[in-house]
Amino acid sequence: MEVIKITDRELIGSGGNWKVYEGNLLNETDDPVIIKTNDKISEYKINGNIKNYELIKSLGLPTLKFFRKAKIDKELAIVAENLNNISDVIYVTPNSVITIQNKKMDQITGKKRIESKAEQKLYDNKISTINNLLEFIQDIKIKLAEISRLKVILEYDCYFLGISNQNILDYKIADFDTIFECDDKSTEECYQINLDELKRVLMLFIEYFIIETEQSELSKIVNENLLS
Repeated sequence: MEVIKITDRELIGSGGNWKVYEGNLLNETDDPVIIKTNDKISEYKINGNIKNYELIKSLGLPTLKFFRKAKIDKELAIVAENLNNISDVIYVTPNSVITIQNKKMDQITGKKRIESKAEQKLYDNKISTINNLLEFIQDIKIKLAEISRLKVILEYDCYFLGISNQNILDYKIADFDTIFECDDKSTEECYQINLDELKRVLMLFIEYFIIETEQSELSKIVNENLLS
């Protein structure tokens, strides 16, 4: 197993399964990376994630350039591409947002959450529109039809949605906890589930990251083109 060293390690998010850090590989080029770890996660779970990553690559879906198992200071971890290492696109996952309502509830309960860096930046600085939403949906539906024929299902939190400075939407599959092969379902059932999950992530993106006055129009496009 690869043993690596990381510099400038910073906690940028924490979810149900993972603590997520960004940092730099200690090598000649100080490559920026994401590190996912949790002392309660087994090597079996990590291997399952890597298997799903390889599946996504084999299906030709956009994903991370690398996603591999490693040891960091004797700790088992996953080291992956940092999607937010470029200046003109920010990638986010809506299920990592701490909303205003969350913050108010936390003040009451005393709960402390770890803000996810990119998500909170976009949540606090909402964008005005998505310039290619219809084209985005049409293109991804083709890919979802292809993987549905192979009985593969992607749940909504697999998607990391990227928005450029020109408000062009993109995506990568970058979370591998909830990818399933479902031989017990028909192609049509798989396709409908995949459409529903895509709709879910797009509606959350609109709710959290688009200014309120433009949400209705964009939601209408999603609803009309991802019918349940």
